[in-house]
Amino acid sequence: MIAHDIVTISPVPETDFEALKMNQHPIKHFLSRMAMPQLAILGICSGLITGLMISLFRMMTEWPLEALLENRFSSLPLEVRFLLPIAGAIALIMLLLILPSRWQQTWVGVGHVLQKLHLGAARLPGGNLITQILGGAIALLSGFAVGREGPEIHMGAASSSLLGQKLELPFSSLRLLVGCGAAAAVSAAFNTPLAGVVLAMEVIMLEYSFIGFVPVILASVSANLLANWLTGPALVFNQPLSSINLLLESPLVILVGISAGVLGACFTLLVRWFGRFGHWHFASRFLIVGLVTGVIAILVPQVMGTGYLLTDEILDSELAVSVLAGLLIARLLASTIALGMGIPGGAIGPILLIGAAMGSLIAGLVNSSTLGTPVDQSTYAMLGMTAMMGAVLQAPLAALMAVLELTGNPGILTPGMLALVSASLIYGPLFRQKSLFVSLLNDKNIILPLNPMEQNNIRVIALADRRFANIHPMPEFDLLQVTLSPANQWLIVKNTNSDPLALYRREDILAWLDTNDYFQEVHAAPLDLEGELMPHTSFCTMDCNTGALEVLREFYRTDCDAIVLMERSGDNYRALGVVTRHALELQLEPRH
Repeated sequence: MIAHDIVTISPVPETDFEALKMNQHPIKHFLSRMAMPQLAILGICSGLITGLMISLFRMMTEWPLEALLENRFSSLPLEVRFLLPIAGAIALIMLLLILPSRWQQTWVGVGHVLQKLHLGAARLPGGNLITQILGGAIALLSGFAVGREGPEIHMGAASSSLLGQKLELPFSSLRLLVGCGAAAAVSAAFNTPLAGVVLAMEVIMLEYSFIGFVPVILASVSANLLANWLTGPALVFNQPLSSINLLLESPLVILVGISAGVLGACFTLLVRWFGRFGHWHFASRFLIVGLVTGVIAILVPQVMGTGYLLTDEILDSELAVSVLAGLLIARLLASTIALGMGIPGGAIGPILLIGAAMGSLIAGLVNSSTLGTPVDQSTYAMLGMTAMMGAVLQAPLAALMAVLELTGNPGILTPGMLALVSASLIYGPLFRQKSLFVSLLNDKNIILPLNPMEQNNIRVIALADRRFANIHPMPEFDLLQVTLSPANQWLIVKNTNSDPLALYRREDILAWLDTNDYFQEVHAAPLDLEGELMPHTSFCTMDCNTGALEVLREFYRTDCDAIVLMERSGDNYRALGVVTRHALELQLEPRH
Protein backbone atom coordinates (compact mmCIF):
# COMPACT_ATOMS: atom_id res chain seq x y z
CA MET A 1 0.00 0.00 0.00
CA ILE A 2 2.72 2.46 0.98
CA ALA A 3 5.96 3.17 -0.79
CA HIS A 4 9.47 3.82 0.54
CA ASP A 5 10.03 3.53 4.30
CA ILE A 6 6.42 3.85 5.40
CA VAL A 7 5.29 1.00 7.63
CA THR A 8 2.21 -0.92 6.62
CA ILE A 9 0.54 -3.65 8.58
CA SER A 10 -1.27 -5.09 5.57
CA PRO A 11 0.21 -8.54 5.03
CA VAL A 12 2.10 -9.15 1.81
CA PRO A 13 0.39 -11.94 -0.12
CA GLU A 14 2.23 -15.22 -0.15
CA THR A 15 1.94 -15.26 -3.92
CA ASP A 16 4.60 -12.51 -4.06
CA PHE A 17 7.18 -14.80 -2.47
CA GLU A 18 6.09 -17.71 -4.61
CA ALA A 19 6.51 -15.63 -7.76
CA LEU A 20 10.03 -14.67 -6.72
CA LYS A 21 10.95 -18.30 -6.06
CA MET A 22 9.65 -19.59 -9.38
CA ASN A 23 11.86 -20.19 -12.37
CA GLN A 24 10.02 -17.67 -14.47
CA HIS A 25 10.01 -17.28 -18.20
CA PRO A 26 12.61 -14.62 -19.18
CA ILE A 27 9.90 -12.15 -20.23
CA LYS A 28 7.98 -12.72 -17.01
CA HIS A 29 11.16 -12.35 -14.98
CA PHE A 30 12.03 -9.12 -16.79
CA LEU A 31 8.58 -7.60 -16.25
CA SER A 32 8.42 -8.65 -12.60
CA ARG A 33 11.35 -6.37 -11.72
CA MET A 34 10.13 -3.00 -10.45
CA ALA A 35 12.52 -0.90 -12.55
CA MET A 36 11.32 2.05 -14.60
CA PRO A 37 11.68 0.47 -18.08
CA GLN A 38 9.61 -2.53 -17.01
CA LEU A 39 6.99 -0.32 -15.39
CA ALA A 40 6.79 1.81 -18.53
CA ILE A 41 6.19 -1.28 -20.69
CA LEU A 42 3.50 -2.50 -18.31
CA GLY A 43 1.84 0.92 -18.39
CA ILE A 44 1.72 0.99 -22.19
CA CYS A 45 0.37 -2.57 -22.36
CA SER A 46 -2.30 -1.71 -19.81
CA GLY A 47 -3.27 1.40 -21.75
CA LEU A 48 -3.57 -0.39 -25.08
CA ILE A 49 -5.66 -3.24 -23.65
CA THR A 50 -7.92 -0.81 -21.78
CA GLY A 51 -8.26 1.50 -24.77
CA LEU A 52 -9.37 -1.44 -26.91
CA MET A 53 -11.90 -2.62 -24.33
CA ILE A 54 -13.35 0.86 -23.78
CA SER A 55 -13.70 1.35 -27.52
CA LEU A 56 -15.56 -1.95 -27.89
CA PHE A 57 -17.79 -1.09 -24.94
CA ARG A 58 -18.61 2.30 -26.46
CA MET A 59 -19.55 0.58 -29.71
CA MET A 60 -21.84 -1.78 -27.77
CA THR A 61 -23.62 0.99 -25.86
CA GLU A 62 -23.45 4.13 -28.01
CA TRP A 63 -23.84 3.00 -31.61
CA PRO A 64 -27.25 1.31 -31.14
CA LEU A 65 -28.58 4.37 -29.30
CA GLU A 66 -27.20 6.75 -31.93
CA ALA A 67 -28.70 4.71 -34.76
CA LEU A 68 -32.14 4.34 -33.17
CA LEU A 69 -32.60 7.34 -30.88
CA GLU A 70 -29.77 9.74 -31.64
CA ASN A 71 -28.80 9.12 -27.99
CA ARG A 72 -32.01 10.80 -26.77
CA PHE A 73 -34.42 8.60 -24.81
CA SER A 74 -36.75 11.60 -24.51
CA SER A 75 -37.76 11.09 -28.13
CA LEU A 76 -39.39 7.74 -27.27
CA PRO A 77 -43.17 7.41 -26.86
CA LEU A 78 -44.49 7.60 -23.31
CA GLU A 79 -45.29 3.89 -22.98
CA VAL A 80 -41.85 2.89 -24.29
CA ARG A 81 -40.15 5.17 -21.76
CA PHE A 82 -42.08 3.40 -19.02
CA LEU A 83 -41.50 -0.14 -20.25
CA LEU A 84 -37.86 0.09 -21.36
CA PRO A 85 -36.28 0.26 -17.83
CA ILE A 86 -38.54 -2.57 -16.67
CA ALA A 87 -37.43 -4.65 -19.66
CA GLY A 88 -33.83 -3.79 -18.81
CA ALA A 89 -34.37 -4.95 -15.23
CA ILE A 90 -35.75 -8.27 -16.49
CA ALA A 91 -32.76 -8.64 -18.83
CA LEU A 92 -30.36 -8.02 -15.92
CA ILE A 93 -32.18 -10.59 -13.80
CA MET A 94 -31.95 -13.16 -16.59
CA LEU A 95 -28.25 -12.41 -17.04
CA LEU A 96 -27.45 -12.95 -13.36
CA LEU A 97 -29.50 -16.14 -13.26
CA ILE A 98 -27.59 -17.54 -16.23
CA LEU A 99 -24.09 -16.60 -15.07
CA PRO A 100 -22.29 -18.92 -12.60
CA SER A 101 -22.87 -17.97 -8.97
CA ARG A 102 -19.15 -18.35 -8.18
CA TRP A 103 -18.53 -15.10 -10.04
CA GLN A 104 -20.24 -13.12 -7.23
CA GLN A 105 -22.24 -11.35 -9.87
CA THR A 106 -23.30 -8.28 -7.90
CA TRP A 107 -19.72 -7.30 -7.01
CA VAL A 108 -18.87 -4.92 -9.83
CA GLY A 109 -17.88 -1.30 -10.31
CA VAL A 110 -15.43 1.03 -8.61
CA GLY A 111 -16.19 -0.37 -5.15
CA HIS A 112 -15.22 -3.86 -6.31
CA VAL A 113 -11.97 -2.49 -7.75
CA LEU A 114 -11.12 -0.73 -4.46
CA GLN A 115 -11.83 -3.83 -2.42
CA LYS A 116 -9.75 -6.16 -4.58
CA LEU A 117 -6.91 -3.66 -4.94
CA HIS A 118 -6.45 -2.96 -1.24
CA LEU A 119 -7.73 -6.16 0.36
CA GLY A 120 -7.53 -8.80 -2.36
CA ALA A 121 -3.89 -8.60 -3.51
CA ALA A 122 -5.00 -6.64 -6.63
CA ARG A 123 -6.30 -9.86 -8.22
CA LEU A 124 -9.54 -8.98 -9.98
CA PRO A 125 -11.40 -12.06 -11.26
CA GLY A 126 -12.44 -12.46 -14.87
CA GLY A 127 -15.97 -13.58 -14.00
CA ASN A 128 -16.90 -10.25 -12.48
CA LEU A 129 -15.44 -8.53 -15.53
CA ILE A 130 -17.80 -10.43 -17.84
CA THR A 131 -20.71 -9.60 -15.53
CA GLN A 132 -19.74 -5.93 -15.59
CA ILE A 133 -19.45 -5.74 -19.38
CA LEU A 134 -22.78 -7.43 -20.09
CA GLY A 135 -24.63 -5.92 -17.13
CA GLY A 136 -23.29 -2.43 -17.79
CA ALA A 137 -24.30 -2.62 -21.45
CA ILE A 138 -27.83 -3.69 -20.54
CA ALA A 139 -28.15 -0.92 -17.95
CA LEU A 140 -27.00 1.80 -20.37
CA LEU A 141 -29.11 0.54 -23.28
CA SER A 142 -32.18 0.34 -21.02
CA GLY A 143 -32.05 3.99 -20.02
CA PHE A 144 -31.19 3.63 -16.35
CA ALA A 145 -29.96 6.92 -14.84
CA VAL A 146 -26.36 5.80 -14.41
CA GLY A 147 -23.06 6.68 -16.04
CA ARG A 148 -20.72 4.49 -18.05
CA GLU A 149 -17.50 5.38 -16.21
CA GLY A 150 -18.05 2.86 -13.37
CA PRO A 151 -18.16 -0.15 -15.70
CA GLU A 152 -15.28 1.26 -17.73
CA ILE A 153 -13.03 1.74 -14.68
CA HIS A 154 -13.80 -1.84 -13.65
CA MET A 155 -13.05 -3.06 -17.17
CA GLY A 156 -9.73 -1.23 -17.34
CA ALA A 157 -8.59 -2.29 -13.88
CA ALA A 158 -9.69 -5.90 -14.28
CA SER A 159 -8.21 -6.42 -17.74
CA SER A 160 -4.89 -4.96 -16.57
CA SER A 161 -4.93 -7.12 -13.44
CA LEU A 162 -5.65 -10.23 -15.51
CA LEU A 163 -2.68 -9.35 -17.73
CA GLY A 164 -0.45 -9.22 -14.66
CA GLN A 165 -1.86 -12.46 -13.30
CA LYS A 166 -1.23 -14.18 -16.64
CA LEU A 167 2.40 -13.02 -16.49
CA GLU A 168 2.59 -14.17 -12.84
CA LEU A 169 3.73 -10.73 -11.69
CA PRO A 170 4.14 -9.95 -7.98
CA PHE A 171 1.66 -7.96 -5.91
CA SER A 172 3.48 -4.64 -6.33
CA SER A 173 3.25 -4.90 -10.13
CA LEU A 174 -0.39 -6.05 -10.03
CA ARG A 175 -1.32 -3.12 -7.84
CA LEU A 176 0.30 -0.67 -10.22
CA LEU A 177 -1.41 -2.31 -13.19
CA VAL A 178 -4.81 -1.82 -11.57
CA GLY A 179 -4.06 1.89 -11.19
CA CYS A 180 -2.89 2.05 -14.80
CA GLY A 181 -6.09 0.40 -15.98
CA ALA A 182 -8.28 2.81 -14.02
CA ALA A 183 -6.44 5.85 -15.35
CA ALA A 184 -6.56 4.50 -18.90
CA ALA A 185 -10.31 3.87 -18.62
CA VAL A 186 -11.11 7.42 -17.51
CA SER A 187 -8.80 8.82 -20.18
CA ALA A 188 -10.36 6.79 -22.97
CA ALA A 189 -13.93 7.24 -21.77
CA PHE A 190 -13.90 11.02 -21.32
CA ASN A 191 -10.92 12.08 -23.46
CA THR A 192 -9.32 13.37 -20.23
CA PRO A 193 -5.82 11.86 -19.89
CA LEU A 194 -4.69 14.16 -17.08
CA ALA A 195 -7.88 13.68 -15.06
CA GLY A 196 -7.50 9.94 -15.53
CA VAL A 197 -4.07 10.00 -13.92
CA VAL A 198 -5.19 12.13 -10.98
CA LEU A 199 -8.40 10.16 -10.45
CA ALA A 200 -6.49 6.88 -10.37
CA MET A 201 -4.11 8.28 -7.76
CA GLU A 202 -6.75 10.02 -5.62
CA VAL A 203 -9.69 7.61 -5.77
CA ILE A 204 -8.34 4.18 -6.73
CA MET A 205 -4.77 3.86 -5.46
CA LEU A 206 -5.32 6.35 -2.60
CA GLU A 207 -1.74 7.61 -2.80
CA TYR A 208 0.72 9.62 -4.85
CA SER A 209 4.14 8.11 -5.55
CA PHE A 210 6.86 9.04 -8.01
CA ILE A 211 7.41 5.47 -9.18
CA GLY A 212 3.72 5.13 -10.01
CA PHE A 213 3.34 8.28 -12.08
CA VAL A 214 5.30 7.20 -15.17
CA PRO A 215 3.42 3.96 -15.95
CA VAL A 216 0.05 5.51 -15.04
CA ILE A 217 0.70 8.47 -17.36
CA LEU A 218 1.81 6.18 -20.18
CA ALA A 219 -1.29 4.03 -19.71
CA SER A 220 -3.54 7.08 -19.78
CA VAL A 221 -1.95 8.55 -22.91
CA SER A 222 -1.79 5.27 -24.86
CA ALA A 223 -5.42 4.43 -24.06
CA ASN A 224 -6.53 7.90 -25.09
CA LEU A 225 -4.69 7.72 -28.41
CA LEU A 226 -6.00 4.25 -29.26
CA ALA A 227 -9.61 5.05 -28.31
CA ASN A 228 -9.58 8.29 -30.31
CA TRP A 229 -8.19 6.41 -33.31
CA LEU A 230 -10.75 3.60 -33.10
CA THR A 231 -13.95 5.45 -32.19
CA GLY A 232 -13.13 9.13 -32.45
CA PRO A 233 -12.83 11.66 -29.61
CA ALA A 234 -15.00 10.88 -26.63
CA LEU A 235 -17.17 13.24 -24.67
CA VAL A 236 -16.25 16.95 -24.80
CA PHE A 237 -18.69 19.58 -23.59
CA ASN A 238 -19.12 22.42 -26.08
CA GLN A 239 -18.86 25.25 -23.60
CA PRO A 240 -17.65 28.67 -24.78
CA LEU A 241 -14.73 30.27 -22.99
CA SER A 242 -15.91 32.53 -20.20
CA SER A 243 -14.50 34.23 -17.15
CA ILE A 244 -15.78 35.34 -13.78
CA ASN A 245 -15.11 38.41 -11.65
CA LEU A 246 -14.18 36.55 -8.49
CA LEU A 247 -13.93 39.68 -6.33
CA LEU A 248 -17.56 40.59 -7.03
CA GLU A 249 -19.04 37.13 -7.42
CA SER A 250 -17.18 35.24 -4.67
CA PRO A 251 -20.26 35.13 -2.37
CA LEU A 252 -22.24 33.46 -5.15
CA VAL A 253 -19.37 31.06 -5.87
CA ILE A 254 -19.26 30.12 -2.17
CA LEU A 255 -23.05 29.65 -2.21
CA VAL A 256 -22.70 27.24 -5.14
CA GLY A 257 -20.03 25.34 -3.19
CA ILE A 258 -22.17 25.14 -0.05
CA SER A 259 -25.15 23.98 -2.10
CA ALA A 260 -22.97 21.36 -3.80
CA GLY A 261 -21.81 20.13 -0.38
CA VAL A 262 -25.39 19.77 0.86
CA LEU A 263 -26.59 18.19 -2.39
CA GLY A 264 -23.56 15.87 -2.48
CA ALA A 265 -24.25 14.72 1.06
CA CYS A 266 -27.89 14.07 0.11
CA PHE A 267 -26.69 12.08 -2.90
CA THR A 268 -24.37 9.91 -0.80
CA LEU A 269 -26.90 9.44 2.00
CA LEU A 270 -29.63 8.43 -0.45
CA VAL A 271 -27.37 5.92 -2.21
CA ARG A 272 -26.39 4.48 1.18
CA TRP A 273 -30.02 4.36 2.31
CA PHE A 274 -31.13 2.49 -0.79
CA GLY A 275 -28.09 0.27 -0.31
CA ARG A 276 -29.61 -0.93 2.97
CA PHE A 277 -31.91 -3.08 0.87
CA GLY A 278 -28.94 -4.95 -0.57
CA HIS A 279 -29.97 -8.10 1.31
CA TRP A 280 -33.07 -8.33 -0.89
CA HIS A 281 -32.86 -10.66 -3.86
CA PHE A 282 -31.46 -8.86 -6.89
CA ALA A 283 -34.62 -9.62 -8.88
CA SER A 284 -36.76 -7.62 -6.44
CA ARG A 285 -34.30 -4.74 -6.34
CA PHE A 286 -33.87 -4.49 -10.11
CA LEU A 287 -37.62 -4.59 -10.76
CA ILE A 288 -38.21 -1.80 -8.22
CA VAL A 289 -35.52 0.34 -9.88
CA GLY A 290 -36.99 -0.34 -13.32
CA LEU A 291 -40.49 0.58 -12.16
CA VAL A 292 -39.38 3.78 -10.41
CA THR A 293 -37.23 4.84 -13.38
CA GLY A 294 -40.10 4.19 -15.76
CA VAL A 295 -42.55 6.28 -13.70
CA ILE A 296 -40.07 9.16 -13.43
CA ALA A 297 -39.36 8.94 -17.18
CA ILE A 298 -43.05 9.49 -17.90
CA LEU A 299 -42.92 12.81 -16.04
CA VAL A 300 -39.35 13.86 -16.89
CA PRO A 301 -38.15 12.10 -20.07
CA GLN A 302 -34.64 13.60 -19.84
CA VAL A 303 -33.94 11.56 -16.71
CA MET A 304 -33.11 8.48 -18.78
CA GLY A 305 -29.62 7.60 -19.92
CA THR A 306 -26.15 8.70 -18.89
CA GLY A 307 -27.07 12.38 -19.05
CA TYR A 308 -23.94 13.53 -20.86
CA LEU A 309 -25.91 15.19 -23.68
CA LEU A 310 -28.18 16.85 -21.14
CA THR A 311 -25.16 18.16 -19.24
CA ASP A 312 -23.83 19.58 -22.49
CA GLU A 313 -27.21 21.22 -23.11
CA ILE A 314 -27.17 22.82 -19.65
CA LEU A 315 -23.70 24.20 -20.32
CA ASP A 316 -24.57 25.42 -23.79
CA SER A 317 -27.89 27.13 -23.08
CA GLU A 318 -29.81 28.83 -20.31
CA LEU A 319 -32.63 26.49 -19.37
CA ALA A 320 -35.60 27.74 -17.38
CA VAL A 321 -35.38 27.58 -13.59
CA SER A 322 -38.42 25.30 -13.35
CA VAL A 323 -36.92 22.87 -15.88
CA LEU A 324 -33.61 22.77 -14.01
CA ALA A 325 -35.35 22.18 -10.67
CA GLY A 326 -37.38 19.32 -12.11
CA LEU A 327 -34.32 17.75 -13.72
CA LEU A 328 -32.33 18.02 -10.51
CA ILE A 329 -34.94 16.35 -8.30
CA ALA A 330 -35.82 13.65 -10.84
CA ARG A 331 -32.21 12.79 -11.60
CA LEU A 332 -31.26 12.74 -7.92
CA LEU A 333 -33.96 10.17 -7.15
CA ALA A 334 -33.51 8.05 -10.28
CA SER A 335 -29.71 7.86 -10.00
CA THR A 336 -29.49 7.22 -6.25
CA ILE A 337 -32.02 4.39 -6.27
CA ALA A 338 -30.30 2.78 -9.26
CA LEU A 339 -26.82 3.00 -7.74
CA GLY A 340 -27.95 2.06 -4.25
CA MET A 341 -29.88 -1.02 -5.35
CA GLY A 342 -27.08 -2.42 -7.46
CA ILE A 343 -27.66 -1.44 -11.10
CA PRO A 344 -24.20 -1.97 -12.66
CA GLY A 345 -23.54 1.60 -13.73
CA GLY A 346 -21.34 4.55 -12.81
CA ALA A 347 -21.84 7.49 -10.45
CA ILE A 348 -19.63 10.18 -12.00
CA GLY A 349 -22.01 10.96 -14.89
CA PRO A 350 -25.02 11.55 -12.60
CA ILE A 351 -22.86 13.58 -10.21
CA LEU A 352 -21.70 15.88 -13.01
CA LEU A 353 -25.26 16.32 -14.32
CA ILE A 354 -26.74 17.07 -10.89
CA GLY A 355 -23.91 19.50 -10.14
CA ALA A 356 -24.39 21.29 -13.46
CA ALA A 357 -28.15 21.57 -12.93
CA MET A 358 -27.65 22.89 -9.42
CA GLY A 359 -25.09 25.54 -10.46
CA SER A 360 -27.16 26.68 -13.42
CA LEU A 361 -30.28 26.77 -11.22
CA ILE A 362 -28.64 29.09 -8.67
CA ALA A 363 -27.37 31.38 -11.43
CA GLY A 364 -30.82 31.34 -13.05
CA LEU A 365 -32.45 32.37 -9.77
CA VAL A 366 -30.01 35.27 -9.45
CA ASN A 367 -30.68 36.36 -13.04
CA SER A 368 -34.43 36.23 -12.54
CA SER A 369 -34.23 38.41 -9.43
CA THR A 370 -33.15 41.99 -8.89
CA LEU A 371 -30.38 41.12 -6.42
CA GLY A 372 -27.48 42.02 -8.68
CA THR A 373 -26.01 42.00 -12.16
CA PRO A 374 -26.74 38.98 -14.38
CA VAL A 375 -24.23 36.12 -14.27
CA ASP A 376 -23.30 33.46 -16.80
CA GLN A 377 -25.31 30.31 -16.08
CA SER A 378 -22.93 27.99 -17.93
CA THR A 379 -19.99 29.13 -15.81
CA TYR A 380 -21.87 28.38 -12.61
CA ALA A 381 -22.95 25.04 -14.05
CA MET A 382 -19.25 24.19 -14.43
CA LEU A 383 -18.60 25.32 -10.86
CA GLY A 384 -21.41 23.07 -9.67
CA MET A 385 -19.93 20.13 -11.56
CA THR A 386 -16.49 20.73 -10.03
CA ALA A 387 -17.72 21.17 -6.47
CA MET A 388 -20.15 18.26 -6.60
CA MET A 389 -17.67 15.77 -8.06
CA GLY A 390 -14.84 16.87 -5.78
CA ALA A 391 -16.96 16.60 -2.65
CA VAL A 392 -18.75 13.31 -3.34
CA LEU A 393 -15.62 11.50 -4.57
CA GLN A 394 -13.30 13.31 -2.11
CA ALA A 395 -11.05 13.92 -5.10
CA PRO A 396 -10.57 17.70 -5.52
CA LEU A 397 -7.71 17.62 -8.02
CA ALA A 398 -9.41 15.00 -10.17
CA ALA A 399 -12.58 17.11 -10.25
CA LEU A 400 -10.72 20.26 -11.26
CA MET A 401 -8.76 18.45 -13.98
CA ALA A 402 -11.82 16.63 -15.30
CA VAL A 403 -13.93 19.78 -15.68
CA LEU A 404 -10.96 21.66 -17.14
CA GLU A 405 -10.35 18.99 -19.80
CA LEU A 406 -14.04 18.43 -20.52
CA THR A 407 -14.81 22.11 -21.06
CA GLY A 408 -11.43 23.44 -22.17
CA ASN A 409 -11.98 26.50 -19.99
CA PRO A 410 -8.95 27.40 -17.82
CA GLY A 411 -10.87 30.30 -16.29
CA ILE A 412 -12.78 27.79 -14.18
CA LEU A 413 -9.79 26.80 -12.04
CA THR A 414 -9.62 29.63 -9.48
CA PRO A 415 -13.36 29.98 -8.77
CA GLY A 416 -13.61 26.19 -9.01
CA MET A 417 -11.14 25.81 -6.16
CA LEU A 418 -13.15 28.21 -4.00
CA ALA A 419 -16.40 26.38 -4.72
CA LEU A 420 -14.74 23.02 -4.18
CA VAL A 421 -13.32 23.97 -0.78
CA SER A 422 -16.72 25.30 0.32
CA ALA A 423 -18.41 22.05 -0.79
CA SER A 424 -15.82 19.85 0.92
CA LEU A 425 -16.19 21.70 4.22
CA ILE A 426 -19.93 21.08 4.16
CA TYR A 427 -19.84 17.52 2.84
CA GLY A 428 -17.21 16.15 5.19
CA PRO A 429 -17.03 18.05 8.51
CA LEU A 430 -20.71 19.05 8.66
CA PHE A 431 -22.44 15.93 7.28
CA ARG A 432 -19.58 13.57 8.26
CA GLN A 433 -19.56 11.80 4.91
CA LYS A 434 -16.62 10.02 3.32
CA SER A 435 -16.11 9.32 -0.36
CA LEU A 436 -19.18 7.68 -1.92
CA PHE A 437 -17.29 4.50 -2.81
CA VAL A 438 -15.56 4.23 0.58
CA SER A 439 -18.88 4.84 2.37
CA LEU A 440 -20.60 2.05 0.47
CA LEU A 441 -17.78 -0.36 1.34
CA ASN A 442 -17.87 0.71 4.99
CA ASP A 443 -21.61 0.01 5.08
CA LYS A 444 -20.72 -3.58 4.14
CA ASN A 445 -18.17 -3.63 6.99
CA ILE A 446 -15.29 -3.47 4.50
CA ILE A 447 -12.66 -1.04 5.78
CA LEU A 448 -9.89 0.04 3.43
CA PRO A 449 -6.38 0.61 4.83
CA LEU A 450 -5.57 4.20 5.73
CA ASN A 451 -2.98 6.08 3.75
CA PRO A 452 0.02 7.59 5.61
CA MET A 453 -1.57 11.05 5.89
CA GLU A 454 -4.75 9.62 7.38
CA GLN A 455 -2.74 7.47 9.77
CA ASN A 456 -0.81 10.45 11.08
CA ASN A 457 -4.01 12.47 11.41
CA ILE A 458 -5.39 9.96 13.93
CA ARG A 459 -5.08 11.36 17.45
CA VAL A 460 -3.32 8.62 19.34
CA ILE A 461 -4.54 9.99 22.65
CA ALA A 462 -8.07 9.11 21.54
CA LEU A 463 -6.98 5.44 21.36
CA ALA A 464 -5.23 5.52 24.72
CA ASP A 465 -6.58 3.83 27.83
CA ARG A 466 -6.89 6.53 30.51
CA ARG A 467 -7.81 4.08 33.26
CA PHE A 468 -4.48 4.18 35.09
CA ALA A 469 -3.04 5.21 38.42
CA ASN A 470 0.38 6.57 39.34
CA ILE A 471 2.03 4.82 42.24
CA HIS A 472 5.28 4.95 44.23
CA PRO A 473 7.78 2.09 43.75
CA MET A 474 7.24 0.90 47.34
CA PRO A 475 3.58 1.50 48.22
CA GLU A 476 1.89 0.36 51.42
CA PHE A 477 -0.09 -2.81 50.82
CA ASP A 478 -3.39 -1.19 51.81
CA LEU A 479 -2.79 1.64 49.35
CA LEU A 480 -1.93 -0.89 46.65
CA GLN A 481 -5.22 -2.73 47.23
CA VAL A 482 -7.17 0.53 46.87
CA THR A 483 -5.23 1.39 43.71
CA LEU A 484 -6.07 -1.98 42.21
CA SER A 485 -9.76 -1.10 41.93
CA PRO A 486 -11.57 -1.87 38.62
CA ALA A 487 -11.37 1.84 37.77
CA ASN A 488 -7.62 1.45 37.14
CA GLN A 489 -6.53 -1.04 34.50
CA TRP A 490 -2.89 0.10 34.53
CA LEU A 491 -0.39 0.99 37.25
CA ILE A 492 2.44 3.34 36.32
CA VAL A 493 5.31 3.19 38.77
CA LYS A 494 7.07 6.57 39.00
CA ASN A 495 10.18 7.85 40.71
CA THR A 496 10.50 11.07 42.65
CA ASN A 497 10.86 13.05 39.41
CA SER A 498 7.57 11.60 38.11
CA ASP A 499 9.38 9.63 35.42
CA PRO A 500 7.76 6.26 34.61
CA LEU A 501 9.85 3.36 35.85
CA ALA A 502 7.58 0.39 35.22
CA LEU A 503 4.16 -0.44 33.82
CA TYR A 504 1.85 -3.14 35.14
CA ARG A 505 -1.53 -4.44 34.08
CA ARG A 506 -4.02 -4.66 36.92
CA GLU A 507 -4.88 -8.28 36.17
CA ASP A 508 -1.18 -9.25 36.12
CA ILE A 509 -0.58 -7.80 39.59
CA LEU A 510 -3.75 -9.37 40.98
CA ALA A 511 -2.81 -12.75 39.56
CA TRP A 512 0.71 -12.51 41.00
CA LEU A 513 -0.51 -11.44 44.43
CA ASP A 514 -3.05 -14.25 44.48
CA THR A 515 -0.46 -16.82 43.41
CA ASN A 516 1.91 -15.73 46.17
CA ASP A 517 -0.86 -15.69 48.84
CA TYR A 518 -0.39 -12.01 49.57
CA PHE A 519 -4.10 -11.63 50.21
CA GLN A 520 -3.90 -14.24 53.01
CA GLU A 521 -1.18 -12.47 55.00
CA VAL A 522 -0.86 -9.24 56.98
CA HIS A 523 1.87 -7.09 55.45
CA ALA A 524 3.46 -4.45 57.64
CA ALA A 525 6.22 -3.53 55.21
CA PRO A 526 5.59 -1.80 51.87
CA LEU A 527 5.59 -3.94 48.75
CA ASP A 528 8.66 -3.40 46.56
CA LEU A 529 7.22 -3.24 43.05
CA GLU A 530 10.67 -3.02 41.52
CA GLY A 531 12.29 -5.75 43.57
CA GLU A 532 9.56 -8.37 43.32
CA LEU A 533 9.56 -10.71 40.33
CA MET A 534 6.22 -9.39 39.21
CA PRO A 535 5.14 -9.66 35.52
CA HIS A 536 5.41 -6.24 33.96
CA THR A 537 4.59 -4.80 30.54
CA SER A 538 7.45 -3.56 28.37
CA PHE A 539 6.87 0.06 27.51
CA CYS A 540 8.36 3.30 26.24
CA THR A 541 7.20 6.91 26.45
CA MET A 542 6.21 9.33 23.69
CA ASP A 543 4.69 12.78 23.44
CA CYS A 544 0.88 12.73 23.35
CA ASN A 545 0.83 14.81 20.14
CA THR A 546 2.76 12.23 18.11
CA GLY A 547 0.98 10.90 15.01
CA ALA A 548 -0.36 7.37 14.89
CA LEU A 549 2.06 6.30 12.16
CA GLU A 550 5.06 7.48 14.16
CA VAL A 551 3.79 5.63 17.23
CA LEU A 552 3.39 2.47 15.15
CA ARG A 553 6.97 2.87 13.91
CA GLU A 554 8.13 3.12 17.52
CA PHE A 555 6.35 -0.12 18.36
CA TYR A 556 8.14 -1.89 15.51
CA ARG A 557 11.50 -0.28 16.38
CA THR A 558 11.49 -1.07 20.10
CA ASP A 559 9.25 -4.16 20.10
CA CYS A 560 7.56 -2.88 23.26
CA ASP A 561 4.01 -3.86 24.23
CA ALA A 562 2.69 -0.44 25.28
CA ILE A 563 3.50 3.24 25.05
CA VAL A 564 2.81 5.73 27.83
CA LEU A 565 1.71 9.03 26.30
CA MET A 566 3.17 12.01 28.14
CA GLU A 567 2.23 15.69 28.26
CA ARG A 568 4.54 18.47 29.31
CA SER A 569 3.45 20.17 32.54
CA GLY A 570 5.80 22.96 33.46
CA ASP A 571 9.30 21.52 33.77
CA ASN A 572 8.02 17.95 34.09
CA TYR A 573 5.91 15.51 32.13
CA ARG A 574 2.73 13.80 33.26
CA ALA A 575 1.14 10.63 31.90
CA LEU A 576 -2.13 10.96 29.98
CA GLY A 577 -2.82 7.38 28.99
CA VAL A 578 -1.53 4.04 27.79
CA VAL A 579 -1.84 2.84 24.19
CA THR A 580 -1.10 -0.77 23.34
CA ARG A 581 0.28 -2.12 20.13
CA HIS A 582 -2.79 -4.29 19.65
CA ALA A 583 -5.18 -1.33 20.00
CA LEU A 584 -3.25 0.75 17.48
CA GLU A 585 -2.96 -2.07 14.93
CA LEU A 586 -6.66 -2.79 15.30
CA GLN A 587 -7.39 0.84 14.44
CA LEU A 588 -5.08 1.00 11.42
CA GLU A 589 -5.47 -2.40 9.83
CA PRO A 590 -8.17 -2.99 7.16
CA ARG A 591 -11.18 -5.17 7.90
CA HIS A 592 -12.63 -7.57 5.32
